[in-house]
Amino acid sequence: MRAYDFIENRLQCLVEHFPQMKVSYEFDGFSNSHFIEVLPSNEFRENLEYSKYETNLIIDFISEFPNEEIVFVTKNDLMTIENPLFIKKGSLYENKPLFWNSITWSNNSILDFNLKFMRFP
Repeated sequence: MRAYDFIENRLQCLVEHFPQMKVSYEFDGFSNSHFIEVLPSNEFRENLEYSKYETNLIIDFISEFPNEEIVFVTKNDLMTIENPLFIKKGSLYENKPLFWNSITWSNNSILDFNLKFMRFP
């Protein structure tokens, strides 16, 4: 089995087990490194079950492919995924938009300068 296939299979299992997550995969042939971005960041940093899954994946990967590197990153890390070879999203993953140019009103409503009105639950 190639490293790419190993990673793709394991990341598919990851988003099935953690449906609130999204993963993007990129390979750097120069350094022989596999980069995986995991979102959302709070799940990457705080979810203990995810941390265990990631640790086991890394151990299994190193056992199978000792001459290759695997690196997990998340949003706002120094390394970013620029050209993903694949992206996998869990069934509950939500890409929540950020409102940089907005005024917060009462009742958790936001009116942004693009004249869009949204009410948050």
